[in-house]
Amino acid sequence: MEIGLRQLERVDFRIVAKESMEQLAYEVEESVYLSVLNGTYSTIIERIDSPLKVRVIDNLGERIPLHIGAPNKIMLAHMKSEESHQLINGYPFLTPEQKQTFSEQLVAIRNQGYAVSYGEKTEGTASIASPIIGFNNKVVGALSVGVISNSINQDRLDTLIDSVKGAASKISTKIGRTSTV
Repeated sequence: MEIGLRQLERVDFRIVAKESMEQLAYEVEESVYLSVLNGTYSTIIERIDSPLKVRVIDNLGERIPLHIGAPNKIMLAHMKSEESHQLINGYPFLTPEQKQTFSEQLVAIRNQGYAVSYGEKTEGTASIASPIIGFNNKVVGALSVGVISNSINQDRLDTLIDSVKGAASKISTKIGRTSTV
């Protein structure tokens, strides 16, 4: 058991995630991203480009403040509440009321298992994200799809949410999630 647990700790989930990311990009014809926590930021560590000519492209290695975008919000929502509250309270640009609203938004995001954002990082784009949960049910990253905002209607959004959640769940299972979150 000890050897097995050590192996789980060494899993490069970026490599594990790549096949599911490729399948997702092909299925939804959108760019797919894998982001991880990096202090008070997230970092994009993998990207599969949409097969279409018009697509959303964010750069690998890009650092994004945690209060911006669906991938970051889904990771914040799945952190231990003490950790997320500490990060939120550290944002000097948010008023106490905004911090309270943001915290309530994170609870809703956690309960639904996905986050959606419109134009928070790049105008004219939207992002749909679901958490990557690893061993001991700890959030290790987020899987997201970047889309052009005007290409989304409710049916398309529902399809994207289901697809992203399904792919993120597969990746989570492969890297050792012990139960459904």
